[in-house]
Amino acid sequence: MSDPKLQRADGCSVFFSLILGLVFVFAYFLFQIFFDDVEKTELNSYTVDERRKNVDAFQLESKQFENSVDQFHANKNSNLESSMRKTIEMYSIDRQQNKIQK
Repeated sequence: MSDPKLQRADGCSVFFSLILGLVFVFAYFLFQIFFDDVEKTELNSYTVDERRKNVDAFQLESKQFENSVDQFHANKNSNLESSMRKTIEMYSIDRQQNKIQK
């Protein structure tokens, strides 16, 4: 039989592993706080105006694309609707002819 003392988990090593993990997590966040490379600069009016122009241009382009997609779907739906109407008319004519022949 094996020695039961060898099969036990070493509680100290697990405890120290958890402590070491917590230290690394805190060190990571402290490192981010102290060594933050992002410079906080104030925005000038030129930057704000350029961003506004870009946003307006994007919104205009987005609206044009949306309108073109809506137009495409409207054309496809009208084509589909007309073909469905033709099919219904064809079947209704066939039914009427079958009733007349009977």
